Amino acid sequence: MKKYILSFIVLTFSFSIMAQSLSKANKLFKRRHYVEAAKLYTEIAAKKPSKEIFEKLGDSYFFNSKMKEASTWYGKLASEYPDEINATSVFRYIQTLKSLKQYEKIDDWTRKYNEISMTAKLDPTKTIDLVKKLSHSIIKNIGIVNLASNSKNSDFAPAFYNDKIIFASARKNNAKVYSWNQQPYLDLYTATVNNEHNTTNASSFSENLNSDLHEASVAFTNDGNTIYFTRNSKVKDERKVSHLKIYKAIKQNGIWTSITELPFSSNSYSVAHPTLNKDNTIMYFSSDMPGSRGSFDIYKVAIKPDGTFGKPKNLGKNINTKQREQFPFISENNDLYFASEGHPGLGGLDIFKSTLENGKFSKPKNLGIPFNSNMDDFSFIIKEKEQTGYFASNRLEGQGDDDIYSFYIESLVLFGKVIDKTTGELIPGADVTLFDANGKVLDTKNVGDKAYYEFNLDPNTSYSIKGTRDLYLPSTIDFETDYKGDLNKNILLELITYVDAEPKIEIVNKKPQIVLNPIYFDFNKWNIRPDAAKELDYVVAMMQKYPEMVIAIGSHTDSRGKASYNMILSSKRATSTLNYIISKGINPANISAQGYGESQPVNNCENHCTKQDHELNRRSEFVLVK
Repeated sequence: MKKYILSFIVLTFSFSIMAQSLSKANKLFKRRHYVEAAKLYTEIAAKKPSKEIFEKLGDSYFFNSKMKEASTWYGKLASEYPDEINATSVFRYIQTLKSLKQYEKIDDWTRKYNEISMTAKLDPTKTIDLVKKLSHSIIKNIGIVNLASNSKNSDFAPAFYNDKIIFASARKNNAKVYSWNQQPYLDLYTATVNNEHNTTNASSFSENLNSDLHEASVAFTNDGNTIYFTRNSKVKDERKVSHLKIYKAIKQNGIWTSITELPFSSNSYSVAHPTLNKDNTIMYFSSDMPGSRGSFDIYKVAIKPDGTFGKPKNLGKNINTKQREQFPFISENNDLYFASEGHPGLGGLDIFKSTLENGKFSKPKNLGIPFNSNMDDFSFIIKEKEQTGYFASNRLEGQGDDDIYSFYIESLVLFGKVIDKTTGELIPGADVTLFDANGKVLDTKNVGDKAYYEFNLDPNTSYSIKGTRDLYLPSTIDFETDYKGDLNKNILLELITYVDAEPKIEIVNKKPQIVLNPIYFDFNKWNIRPDAAKELDYVVAMMQKYPEMVIAIGSHTDSRGKASYNMILSSKRATSTLNYIISKGINPANISAQGYGESQPVNNCENHCTKQDHELNRRSEFVLVK
């Protein structure tokens, strides 16, 4: 009996210790002390594994980007509790599988996520197909440099500042560490940019701004005298969590001072990662404030002339998903770059671009490799005119945790010649126009005598190119600059003449014309008869088919009667013909009309004309001008 009592006491004591360890681990997890929490959960999992423990272990490693470890525990959760795993854990498991490039497993788990998620669905595109598409990179055109200023800890959030960059780093020695990842608190640093797209002389940016809290993610006004930056709050919420806030400071006599918290910051949610538009009238930032679609969304807020702020506005579902969207950057061209784990990507956070169109941002486009990898890629900034910039990534080839990379884009060139599709001969004097994906004209060039054109392009961009020449059908070709890493694109533009394309367009009297049956008018009249209307309807159909076609109507008479009368009559008939065609919806700018009377005979019979000669001269012509 004593033996059983002793065993019961030992077992009870063991359960008590286990319960205490679990309670302590849960408290650490709730306060986001993930490194310490993971150690305790691992000990508990070895003795008493459970769904909760596997889930918390996966999360603890996931939040510190330890994807291999996170995948292990999510995998255990998925295999041992397949009917109890929630959508959030499935999504995070998918992200870890991407980071490990285990793409063959992802489609099944995507279907699982879409089955159990009540609020959002993932793109069902086959993962391997998506990866292949995003891997058709422009790597030959981009130089990537891991900055010499990176440390073994986290370095990220670069910002342009004169001839330097400002960035966040956890490099501070002998400093207190952040319980989330056991690294020192973030401070702001500055580094000089050299001619090799690298950095030197990294040092603390401002002792007035750096504190014993986190400082990161800055934005400067155009004059460089106002800074907006991210700092965590000293006040914790009911969960003992310190949220992020955006602060403002003014430079006076070279010193950053007057530090104030922005009015839409809060102790209950985070606002972070400020960026300013070109004229400093709008701030974009990320936040998980009430009303957000996901864990973090991108917002914008107006900055009024007196320095006060409007009401923050969510950028909406075109940009924001049910997952994280963070680290916005608005470029000189008003293009929005941001990081997301909700839009289809290669793994972790991917960098996306959206263009401003009629006041709204377009569907985001994944920048692909080399900007994105199977790990987290974020805090992208660019000087579009110079085609240089920076981004951060925790990809495996880095120096430490998060590293900052510079990039420079070599010139992408589109070139080619314009030829006659039928004869293969060059077409001198043709015009070639470059359009963006929305049909906006970017540039137009005349090919000259050599029929050669050339344009500079941007990477990862969709374009169309159009060749035009008088009396030729326009030719348009769509293309992208992110296919197979081509440095240059050589596109041959083949144009075909209207004469070769349409059987009813012929060279008559040395002029290309739409050849119709004779257009008849009643004697001494100019109204359009039904039989004439049928012929003119063919002209209408031709001009509808080719909206850029330009024609000139010429009305001619024979030499019988007075020349002055014939001129008046032919002009009235030409105008009547013109008005009929315009009445059918043809653009008036594409058609003109003139009466020539008897001034342009097709023969020189003069006073010896036969009846047949007169018929030849009494005609309507529809001459192609363009």
